[in-house]
Amino acid sequence: MLVAATAISGVARAATLAVVDGVAITDADVAAATGGDLTGERLRAAVDKLIERQLILELSQRKGLAATAEEVDRAAALAAKAYGSNRDTSPGQFRRRLAEEITISHYIDLYICPRIPMDEATVKAWFVQKAPSFMEKAPRTRGAREEEFPRFSNEARYYYVRSEISRLLGEEATAARKSARVKVYLGG
Repeated sequence: MLVAATAISGVARAATLAVVDGVAITDADVAAATGGDLTGERLRAAVDKLIERQLILELSQRKGLAATAEEVDRAAALAAKAYGSNRDTSPGQFRRRLAEEITISHYIDLYICPRIPMDEATVKAWFVQKAPSFMEKAPRTRGAREEEFPRFSNEARYYYVRSEISRLLGEEATAARKSARVKVYLGG
């Protein structure tokens, strides 16, 4: 089971699965990010995603893009209004996570999105190439063909941008990993 904790001096402590520049990624982090127990390749993929996220967070912070207290306050108020205060984390952990997400979104807005070509020809080429997997993600478009692109251009643009953000963040994290201190404590 993934969320096994080690008792030390009567206090439960999460198991460290990786460390990125001194920041631990624990089994509790993986469980919070994925919502469940993972093993094997799925666990490794989840840890890799959290390592990538931590590397991007560090890049964002080095560029001075940290979320402000006002931004976190606004986001917390919106979350409370939309979802209530029923959380699985403490208010401090929740605010820290919000601050991290806002910081990363600043990085995406300033350094990733401007690199994504948004012209219709590029989006259409992506749509044609990725149509089978795109159709699975956007059920309304199942069975669509290239000539139907105008009907689905908004959905195609949305998934194209998401995939490009993910791809470019992966490239940034790979580059950042070369100079980071990353240690993974998974077997295999």
